[in-house]
Amino acid sequence: AVNIEPVAALKYKSLRLRVRVYIVAASELHIDPRDCDPYIIVKLNKPPEVGERYNGVFSHNDRPNYKSKTSNPFFGKWYELDAIFPHITTLEVQIWNANVLGDDLIGTTSIDLEDRWYNKHWQELRKTRKELKEFRSLDNASLNTPQGNLEMWVEMYRPDEADQAPIDIRPPPNQKFQLRLVVWEARKVPLDGYSYVNMSVSGTLTTQTECATPIEQEFTTDEHSGLKDGHGIFNFRMLYEIESPCSLSRLKFSVWSRSLLTYSCVAEANMDIQPLLLKLVSSRKDSLELPRTSIPMKLSNFGAQNRGVVDIQISLVTKDYAEQHPVGAARDPPNENPFLPEPPRPQWLAWAGNGFNGWCLGLTVIVIIVILIIILVRIFA
Repeated sequence: AVNIEPVAALKYKSLRLRVRVYIVAASELHIDPRDCDPYIIVKLNKPPEVGERYNGVFSHNDRPNYKSKTSNPFFGKWYELDAIFPHITTLEVQIWNANVLGDDLIGTTSIDLEDRWYNKHWQELRKTRKELKEFRSLDNASLNTPQGNLEMWVEMYRPDEADQAPIDIRPPPNQKFQLRLVVWEARKVPLDGYSYVNMSVSGTLTTQTECATPIEQEFTTDEHSGLKDGHGIFNFRMLYEIESPCSLSRLKFSVWSRSLLTYSCVAEANMDIQPLLLKLVSSRKDSLELPRTSIPMKLSNFGAQNRGVVDIQISLVTKDYAEQHPVGAARDPPNENPFLPEPPRPQWLAWAGNGFNGWCLGLTVIVIIVILIIILVRIFA
């Protein structure tokens, strides 16, 4: 006789289970955020031969609670369904885009609940009610590539266990955060025919809560002048305030070149902050630290040409954490986490060694000084 272990033996019996599906968030949905209003459909697929033989809840359509204008929605929802083994066992989670002219399927992911239930390791973790969170790709049969990612997990209970309270994953209303951005340096920025560049870097954070006007916060580093190799060092901290939940949170980096009294943008990059907000909220922690990283820069006028990189470091913290562990903007005190040393800067009149453009700048400065001296002499003569 075959020795069947107790858990495996259950597979040969009809079994009704309560399935609790937690949907935390979706990210990087392949739709322009301006046209993306995502919502959730969860369902258990019933084979045709099952028909209407079983009663229960087999689907939820959450279109009324779609998220407005975001490709990185935080859902924070859970749904309960009835699985019946071995007949109704396949869970399907779909993300749709709400549209006036007809909704579009963005992507879907499927889970074989029967295989999961009879997995001994999963059963052991289930007993401790540990969150079995997973990140699943969203696929669309009409497209060849994944259409985004879904953060979720599934719990299953026998009828005598189903009274356990669900885990509340809703985000706190109007939670406030502080984004701490350190601009370390910009490297390999092209000179575009000039012998040197006077460089600065700006960071613009655009946020928008649902049904509200976008808010922009912009900060700019001090200037690193006379750079002949396109390498500027800044060691500059920027502090942004964010209110969540929000439908848009985008950080734009711009490298600027000053020529006399005019500024021109020579490189840009964008970074979506929404995934960081979702990760911090779902972790239930008060801070999220990202290591120093290099962001590649482009510029629309130059197509795919590489326009250098900017080295940054990001921390995202709750408002309470920010108040308990403050840091200074730029290099102001408290200058810590991380400490930002004073960057090297050229000595006065170093422009004299910067070629023709340097001499033009120097001559302009001298003329202005002479004019000011003449004016002061006439005033006090």
